[in-house]
Amino acid sequence: MNKKILFFRSAPYDEDPKGYNIQGFGIAKAFCRHGYDCDFVLFKKRNQTEEVFYEYNGCRAKFIELPRVRFVRWGINLDVCKKEFLEQYDYIISREYYQIMTYLLSKKADNVAMYSGPYYNLFMTKIFSPIYDLLFTKKMNRNIKYKFVKSVLAQEFMEKKGYTDIYNVGVGLDMERFVNETEIKPETQKIVDFMKNNRCILYVGALSDRKNYPFLLKVYEKILEKAPDVKFVMIGKSKTTALAKL
Repeated sequence: MNKKILFFRSAPYDEDPKGYNIQGFGIAKAFCRHGYDCDFVLFKKRNQTEEVFYEYNGCRAKFIELPRVRFVRWGINLDVCKKEFLEQYDYIISREYYQIMTYLLSKKADNVAMYSGPYYNLFMTKIFSPIYDLLFTKKMNRNIKYKFVKSVLAQEFMEKKGYTDIYNVGVGLDMERFVNETEIKPETQKIVDFMKNNRCILYVGALSDRKNYPFLLKVYEKILEKAPDVKFVMIGKSKTTALAKL
């Protein structure tokens, strides 16, 4: 019988598994290739489903959508913390230090690991972040068996908060999503043609302060000083237009 891993994303936002390269899918597939079964559990407001999306050499990866209660930027489902649910897993990996479910799971089981990115503050009000750290950091650092991060920046960030024994393992990515050729839309082809005819820096992601958008612009300014012909191509969503941010 295969050992079983729970990879848990408790953010309260719905994700489209078929329209976005969610890290959990790539990570779950990688676990399968190393001989584990993996359930990727995430929250969805309504119409929850579950589906086996990958099988390899007798191992399988499945995504399971569960209902949740939302409180600010936390997703909460206390059924996940029940003994009968958790005891089916040999290893539990919970996303992000700031999600309250990570703390709750670390209290209920002794086989919990944390996987976190370099997000300095994801609370609605900045004052919540130091309060959360004061209440939970020492307890989580003591209870959580392994702390995994996505980058050197994330490791330094977590160490400053007081977390120890941190492992930088990088970002999960489902490479199979890039194998099949897809039809390029006309507006996308224009961007491709532009980048073929110019030296470019490409950024793909949200254009927000949380993703350090101002820092990207400062870096580009420095590049222009040495290479005035370089263009900066940004692809992403924003609450205000990119031009309004300049």
